[in-house]
Amino acid sequence: MTSSSEFFSEEQFYDDLTLNLIKSLDWIPGVHNIKLDKRQPCEKASIIAWEQRQCCQLPLDLKNFYLSADGFELTYDFRYAGELLSVGRLSINSLTDLRCIYGYSIIEQSGEAMPSLKDLDIVNVVEGKPTFGPSSKIFELDYNDGVSMVCLVYNDSSHAQEIWFLDRSLNWFKLAYSFSQYFRMMLYHHGLPEWQFLHVGIGLSPWSEQLMIAIAPHLVSPEPTKKVVSRTSEPQIDPNIFKVRHKLSKKNKDKKKYLK
Repeated sequence: MTSSSEFFSEEQFYDDLTLNLIKSLDWIPGVHNIKLDKRQPCEKASIIAWEQRQCCQLPLDLKNFYLSADGFELTYDFRYAGELLSVGRLSINSLTDLRCIYGYSIIEQSGEAMPSLKDLDIVNVVEGKPTFGPSSKIFELDYNDGVSMVCLVYNDSSHAQEIWFLDRSLNWFKLAYSFSQYFRMMLYHHGLPEWQFLHVGIGLSPWSEQLMIAIAPHLVSPEPTKKVVSRTSEPQIDPNIFKVRHKLSKKNKDKKKYLK
């Protein structure tokens, strides 16, 4: 049986991780069915195995995230014109689903010659775009319902580990300089459809714009395609919450071993 203190700690962890977004959503008229998938932390051995298999190290902030929760998913519905629609989705793939979509080991991992980004002409020398070379690697951080993809990019031209956005036309846009920055941006934009478009110069569809006006009017301005918030203005997440969750999980596992 889970003690009240452990239950409180888990609830407090997700409150801190989401910057109390769930409570904020609960106050918005029309928002219903808020669902948070609470996941157990990854084993350290699993992360080490992933890094050895991929021949690269996870960014420290993303590693700490996985040591606290094996992925993330928060969804909610919105009542519009009398109909309940699924609109909000904030998601980070689990460690298992953090799959390589460009890099040395695509065929080796799959066991067969599967189509991948490596089969496409994605070497881009335009200023501001990534240049993928022999040691570049790209991992799928989130797949937005087949419309776009958010990727963790190891770029050998800049030696950076950044978050990039790939649209359906296979155009690349840098979204954030780190996983933590991207996660904050996702929270700030409430996981609304097409929120990334505000930061990459792509115009919102009329439907997405209407949703933002109804749910998060602070995101839009009289010019819908204008970048209305800088990437450094989102609320900050205290990195110490990952350490607390990791210690709590380890303590619970030790307790189970003792009880055996």
